[in-house]
Amino acid sequence: SSAPPAFITCGENHIFFWNQDGNRKKKKGIFGKLGAPQTMLTVATHPKDGRAISGSLSGHLYIWDTNRNLLRTIKAHDS
Repeated sequence: SSAPPAFITCGENHIFFWNQDGNRKKKKGIFGKLGAPQTMLTVATHPKDGRAISGSLSGHLYIWDTNRNLLRTIKAHDS
């Protein structure tokens, strides 16, 4: 298991997880078969386990592990 990301950014059709070492490289979120890349409006991390939760334009919450893999989607509201 790698270290959790230093920070996460999101926007039009992307979510990036930035590493903690000195070069600050970004890596794309891994959607797999659980969800499609789409515009992410907001992102926050869980204070205890480091999972990220992003809110999408379609009204879904995307739950990410600390290795940037999408774990699940939850329909929160209609867009």
